[in-house]
Amino acid sequence: MSNAIADAWKQVPGPVKIGLGVVVGVLVYKKAKAFINRPPHIPLPNGGYGLPVTGTDASGNAVLWSPDSLATELYNVMSGGGTFSGTKDEAWLKLYNLPTADMITHVYNKFNSQYGAGDSLTTWIDDEYYYDYLSGVKSMVLGKLRGLNLN
Repeated sequence: MSNAIADAWKQVPGPVKIGLGVVVGVLVYKKAKAFINRPPHIPLPNGGYGLPVTGTDASGNAVLWSPDSLATELYNVMSGGGTFSGTKDEAWLKLYNLPTADMITHVYNKFNSQYGAGDSLTTWIDDEYYYDYLSGVKSMVLGKLRGLNLN
């Protein structure tokens, strides 16, 4: 079987081989770039003591607040081109209004690990061009993130 594949490959024209090599190279480069440039995981400023307890599990252990829904919401409003600027500001305000630095850092880490693709949440927000310029929300949330050294 391997001889049949080798024979078939020999009959593929040179420009097609080069094109396939370029496509594979670009795909590998993008995946490697996202992995290599992944922002570092930032330790929670208060060691997790700033995360509220939202309940208990079946064993009676405390269940801490989860950043999943807000990280997903932030990704959804910034990843598509059809999102209204006010929707982005609402999601950014949710992040800005979190009461503790641990909660903000937890969302930052979750977003970066799940959606960042090599860029940090701060970079994603900073790179947004379609938002409500008059609200000032973008600069407020960027100031808060950078104030926590979440660059």
